Amino acid sequence: MVGVLLLGMELLLRLAGFTVAGDINDTAADYVASIPLFVAVEGEGGAVVYRTNPAKRMRYRDQSFEMPKPEGTLRVFCLGGSSVWGMSGAGPPLPDDLTIPARLAEALAPLSPGRRVEVISVAAPGLNSTQLAVRFPELTGYAPDLFVFYTGHNEWAGNRWDAAYMEPSFLTRLRL
Repeated sequence: MVGVLLLGMELLLRLAGFTVAGDINDTAADYVASIPLFVAVEGEGGAVVYRTNPAKRMRYRDQSFEMPKPEGTLRVFCLGGSSVWGMSGAGPPLPDDLTIPARLAEALAPLSPGRRVEVISVAAPGLNSTQLAVRFPELTGYAPDLFVFYTGHNEWAGNRWDAAYMEPSFLTRLRL
């Protein structure tokens, strides 16, 4: 009886769109480069659009961008932890248009006349520089013009997690 109840709950959760354990969406996933932050989906008119991976949407804001990058576009990736993501102290998270990436896009637009400005957030609460370094090779494939890093305040926790979750081969590929 208990087994049938658990099976029914599992089925309902999957139908409601919750991810399965294999779609890691917790802190450990931020150390695994093989689980991309963005995945290709079909956009309007058949264009290729990269959108936040459903397995990552529990931690990262849902956003998308075209590939290849449209001509005349200034593409900036803004990387960081909760400050970049939009935490507002003890209050609720900031709406998308009040986050650091959104404000940066507003500031860059008048400085880039005739160009479309995209500032893409690569931020989640608690991210440290090791987790951002794991993401970096993926991001370089999306035709960036600029990277903005706002990090350093989550390093205290990172040391506990880095050794436990990081893919061993990552250390051999890291070249700063």
